[in-house]
Amino acid sequence: MHYQDDGKSFDYLNGSYNLYELTAHLSDSGKELYVSINRLHGGYDEGYDSYKLILNNINAVSVTQNNVPIPFEVKDNKTVFTVEEGELQIKL
Repeated sequence: MHYQDDGKSFDYLNGSYNLYELTAHLSDSGKELYVSINRLHGGYDEGYDSYKLILNNINAVSVTQNNVPIPFEVKDNKTVFTVEEGELQIKL
C-alpha cells in the first residue's frame, strides 16, 4: 500500500488523499512475474500519471501491459521501466 497527500495540511481528513495498492506474484513456473498497480482512493488531485519500477535482481526478457509491449532496460542486474496503472506481465 502507498499513501499520498499534500504532507502539509489536514485535508486528508476530508478525503484529499490517494491510496495505491501494489501487488506482485510469481507464476508457478517461475517464468513470469505479475504486477498490479491500482488506485483504491483518488481524492488528492496531484496523483501520479506513471510509475517507474526498478526490479532488483531481475533480468526481464519482456514487459507487457494489457498485451502491449513496454520499453524496459536491464542493467546491473536490474530491470527498469515506466508504466501507468494496471496489470503487468514480466517474462523472466
